[in-house]
Amino acid sequence: MARTLNRRDRRAAKKRIKLPKGCSFTADSFVYETEAGEKLIFPRFEDAVLFGDYVDNRKKSQEDFASTLLELILNEDELAAFDDLDIVEGSRVSDGWIAEITQEEFFRREAKAIEDRITYEDDRLVYTPADAGDDADDPEDDPRIFLPRAGTTIKQGFVRRHGHLDAEDLAYAALIEYATTEAVDAIRNLPIAEGIVLLLTWQNDKGASLGE
Repeated sequence: MARTLNRRDRRAAKKRIKLPKGCSFTADSFVYETEAGEKLIFPRFEDAVLFGDYVDNRKKSQEDFASTLLELILNEDELAAFDDLDIVEGSRVSDGWIAEITQEEFFRREAKAIEDRITYEDDRLVYTPADAGDDADDPEDDPRIFLPRAGTTIKQGFVRRHGHLDAEDLAYAALIEYATTEAVDAIRNLPIAEGIVLLLTWQNDKGASLGE
């Protein structure tokens, strides 16, 4: 899974994160050391969780959100080790695992990386995912995501009818309404932070925020 932060950025970011007791990050993993001295090693949240899984579960409580996604991500042995923790340690793992993704600094860095991969062609926004490689020039296997320009596509009536939604849900509803099925599927399969930032960047294209 592609990452949009390099190792130096990750090291700098994790120094600013206050983690529960026993929790730590490596470049590739989340680590929890139990009270008994055993280590649980899980994939990092932002590498393993897809944007679509986040969208489908984000309204849950923080603990249910983390637990549901752990069930999707962990293998049988990893999940068994998590289930064997008492509720105090289990809560530490849940909170620690998602800690980095809740940091504003993390998303500011992600936003800059994503803006650098956005171009515009006539009336559409073109996004090249972080893991696109060199295939973008091959029309048979084009990894780019094409979206209509939000500011000139989304209708005021749509915004009025969905005014009860928060900014993120409103942007996702607009994506479903106005983007192609292929684009929606591609965004759902992006890493979580990449998907969130791309969606909100698209929403605010040319200053036309859906909530304004």
